[in-house]
Amino acid sequence: MQFCDIKLLVFLLVTNQVSSDSDTEKEKHKERAFSLARQWAPKVWLHPEERFFPGDVKEFLKEVTPIKKDCLECDPTSEIPVGAESEGYYLTTNREIGDLLANSSSILYGKNPDESYPPLYSFITPCDSTYKSLIITYWFFYPYNEGKVVCTVPLGKARALPVPKVFKKCLGKRTAFGSHVGDWEHMSLQIKDSVPDSLYLSVHTVGAYYTYDKVSGCFVLSSIKRRGISQVQDPPSTVQIDDGHPIVFVANGSHALWGSVGTYQYSKLNLNLLKDVVDYGTAWNTWERLEVYSTEEQIPDWYNYRGRWGNPRSGCLALSRLGLRNVCVHTDGPDGLSTRRMAISCT
Repeated sequence: MQFCDIKLLVFLLVTNQVSSDSDTEKEKHKERAFSLARQWAPKVWLHPEERFFPGDVKEFLKEVTPIKKDCLECDPTSEIPVGAESEGYYLTTNREIGDLLANSSSILYGKNPDESYPPLYSFITPCDSTYKSLIITYWFFYPYNEGKVVCTVPLGKARALPVPKVFKKCLGKRTAFGSHVGDWEHMSLQIKDSVPDSLYLSVHTVGAYYTYDKVSGCFVLSSIKRRGISQVQDPPSTVQIDDGHPIVFVANGSHALWGSVGTYQYSKLNLNLLKDVVDYGTAWNTWERLEVYSTEEQIPDWYNYRGRWGNPRSGCLALSRLGLRNVCVHTDGPDGLSTRRMAISCT
C-alpha cells in the first residue's frame, strides 16, 4: 500500500469516527428534548359540563373525505392531500353533522380522558444544533367545537339576527352560532438550558404570553395578543405549575386555553358578549399519551395539510355580507397547522 493511501485511509477513519460521534451527540440532544416535552406537557382541566372531548387525528381522518369547495370538476380524494395541492380542500364528514350530533358515540364527541386517554401532539423546533434552546408547540385536537348561544330575533330568510339583551333578558330566541367540525388549540413553550423561558396560550384568534418566574415557580403574564378591540377582558395574570406541568383550563365547548378558573368575556357579536367558562372537571394528564415530533425530521403527513379541518360553513346570515363575519350556525373548520405562524420564535 502506498504511503498516500495509508494517509487517506487514516483520514477517512478519523472523519467517520467524528461523524459518528457527532450523530451520537445529536441523538442525545434530541432525546433530552423529547424528555423535556414530556416533562413540561400540560396538566389540563376540562369543564365538568364538557360534551365534545379531545380526539385522535388518525380516527378522525377515517370519518372524513377531502373535498375541494366550489370545484365541480374536482373529485373527492380518499387520501389527505398535502402542501400546495391541499389548499382549498375541506375535510368533510362522511355523514351529516346533524346525524353525528344525534349519536353521542360518533367521532364528533372525541375521547373522554376518564375513559380513554386521547393523544396530545407536540412538535419540537430546535433553535440550535444542540437543542439547548428549543420551542415546543403542543397541539390539542377536538373533532367538534361548540359555538356560542346568543339572543336573536327572526329575520326572514336570514333566519335570525343577533340582538342585545334587554335588562339582561333575551326577548327573542336563543340561537347557537359559530360551531364547527374540527378544532385546533395550542400551547407553546420556549425552553433554554432545560429551564422554561416563556409560554403562550391560544384563546380563539388571540392569546396570552407568559414569562417563567424562577422565584414563584409559575408563569407570569407579560403581554396579550389582541385582534382589534373586540376582546374585552384580560386573561389570568399567572399560570400555575403542578409537578413540572403547567396547569391549563379548557373553556367549555369552545376549548380556548385559560390559566385559571373563571368566566372570561373575550369578544362581542352585535352587542352580545361572548364568554368562555372554565372550571375543574375532567383531568387530562397529557403526558400519558403524548406524541412527540421534531420539525427537523419526519412528521405526520396531516401536519402539512393546508386546507380546512372540517366542513364548509352553513346556515349563515345574509348580513354577514354587511360586515358581520362568520355569523353562521356552522363556520368553516380551522386552517391546517402548517399555515400557522409560530406564536413564539427562536431568540
